[in-house]
Amino acid sequence: VDERILNYVDEQISVGDFITSGGEIPALLITETLIRALPGVLSVEAYQNETLQSENAFDFSSYTRPAAFEGQEVPAVLRS
Repeated sequence: VDERILNYVDEQISVGDFITSGGEIPALLITETLIRALPGVLSVEAYQNETLQSENAFDFSSYTRPAAFEGQEVPAVLRS
């Protein structure tokens, strides 16, 4: 965006530090966020079970296959 347009901007919204090839993905992310904030879109239970509810972090680690990847292994208890 031309820096000169910032003189006319009331508010800027950032979706994070990453690069996309266009504005579609960030626009969809903002749209998704705003829609979820509307009353009745999500049930209370769905919101309370969000994985990012606590401390802005996922609530548990996820593992897929293969069991070993570049010297790191899935914990044995998860493979039993």
